[in-house]
Amino acid sequence: MTEEEILIKVLNSLNALDLPYALTGGLAVSFYGRPRSTHDFDLVIQVPSKPGATKQLLKIFGKDFYISEEGLIDAVLHKTMFNLVHHETGLKIDLWILKDEAYDREAFGRRKKLKALGTEIFVLSAEDMMINKLLWHKVSDLQKHFNDAKGIYEVQKDKLDLDYLKKWALKLSIYDIYKRLAG
Repeated sequence: MTEEEILIKVLNSLNALDLPYALTGGLAVSFYGRPRSTHDFDLVIQVPSKPGATKQLLKIFGKDFYISEEGLIDAVLHKTMFNLVHHETGLKIDLWILKDEAYDREAFGRRKKLKALGTEIFVLSAEDMMINKLLWHKVSDLQKHFNDAKGIYEVQKDKLDLDYLKKWALKLSIYDIYKRLAG
């Protein structure tokens, strides 16, 4: 099974559970900026607080993937991340629980439906990918995150909503980093 087939399997499973998602991370950067290799996939998912939601995730993924019940429950409670590890290939997929914060809700609402890998995939917008990468750069100081944001900026420059970018860069205290993108 290829990495792409595994990703499609995960997306189809999320769709079957009616759980909204958005692709993010290195693969999503490739849709908007300069492609780079990545060793995992990242998704933001919206998990309802209804009873049984975690049991459904365990059931649908438990056959083909390693999934920690404790890790899943903790991620849902604290709005953090849990992983799936494909038994056959070892491919890791990080599933980030959508946070109930203004920026996260707005970014998730702006996700785009793109045609890729022979199917339709929801992906965070170019602007939100840039903001996320700048936030990761701020907390980690890893140059790859800044380079990802800069690559999106350079490829998408004429299509970006610069007012949206500036608004959230100011609100999220990353404006100084954001200003370096054009330089």
